[in-house]
Amino acid sequence: MGLESDSRKVIIIKKKKAPETQKVKPEEEEKRKVKQEEGKRIVDARMKANLKQVDLARKSSLTVATISKWEKGEDVFDKKVAAKIAKVLNIKFDE
Repeated sequence: MGLESDSRKVIIIKKKKAPETQKVKPEEEEKRKVKQEEGKRIVDARMKANLKQVDLARKSSLTVATISKWEKGEDVFDKKVAAKIAKVLNIKFDE
């Protein structure tokens, strides 16, 4: 009887965990509340400038989805996005 080599390899398969629902930190929650108030100001300024969301998106180099989320207060405050919107609409945001 001779020794036979075992040519089997062990393969380890790791499953990715399902993404957890993102928890909102207290400071982000506060920003969201501000965003809802700011969202109304964006809509008002946009309407006053006679712009559609798509027009504001183009002029600010943002997506229509981003403009929509900001107007609805569904996005977290971002200084870069705020600066782009503020420049086009000539408004200011509290940080």
